[in-house]
Amino acid sequence: MVVSNAAAGLIGFTQRQVDRVVTPESRQKAFTQTTDFAAARPILFAFLLAQLTFSLVPLLLFASFVASAFLFAFGAALLFTLFWLGVSLAILVPTLFITGGIGILAWAWAVTSFIAVRWLYGVLQGIAGADGLELRRYNGNKKNGIQVDVKGGEGDSKLDGAGY
Repeated sequence: MVVSNAAAGLIGFTQRQVDRVVTPESRQKAFTQTTDFAAARPILFAFLLAQLTFSLVPLLLFASFVASAFLFAFGAALLFTLFWLGVSLAILVPTLFITGGIGILAWAWAVTSFIAVRWLYGVLQGIAGADGLELRRYNGNKKNGIQVDVKGGEGDSKLDGAGY
């Protein structure tokens, strides 16, 4: 009793799934056309049925072979791609660390140079003010630079910071 109920439930489930794909009217029409064809031409119908019966298994096996070959090729291509992606990442990551380190060093050098030059300029201004030197920036037709005028002592002289 339990087995027959399970079988009936399975048949009902299968019938509902088939109804979702092909409507009962379409199935009834195909069944009626097939039985009419079998009644009108029994020899041709028997020939086609024999061909379908004996050719269906090899056709299904071939279709499964094609599908499995496609899936294998897709899987192999995916694994090949992932392998070379890993190899390239193994090269890229250390390269990025090295170039990032070089970039940080260049930035630190530039900032340190800027701070040192700014400090040195401040020190030179302090020394110039204490010793009677005058530092002036000029932006004439000459290059940007620092002109140092030495005052006092034996004659005035000019030192141009841009023309060493």
